[in-house]
Amino acid sequence: MRHPIHSQYPVTDEEYADLESRRERFVKEVVQKYGKVEESMSEGAVLRLKCCVNTVKTVHGQEGEPFQQELALSAVYSNKEGSANAQWSKWTPCASLTMTVSNPAAFNKLKPGEFVYVDLIPCDKDSI
Repeated sequence: MRHPIHSQYPVTDEEYADLESRRERFVKEVVQKYGKVEESMSEGAVLRLKCCVNTVKTVHGQEGEPFQQELALSAVYSNKEGSANAQWSKWTPCASLTMTVSNPAAFNKLKPGEFVYVDLIPCDKDSI
């Protein structure tokens, strides 16, 4: 019998139980070592980054219509003792992400200076 973790990544019940067991052990180890894990992480995420949106550049076509947006994000950083961003930068001191979005419904969802979480969720190479 196949157990759908996600519709694109079906696994057997035995494989799912093994994945859940490994995930639970991993979470316990992280909590023991580093404290509370972010409870609102996306299901299946193994790593969460806190990033700042650096730039959002709209690319226009020949007719002047927007057809893409280029976004650049970087890991938050702070060396101020006790600040939330200092905790993030202690464990993920450097990260950058650039991406091009071509879905007009997703344009202007983020603005420079805003903060976002980026959850990393393992998947197989053929996932949609």
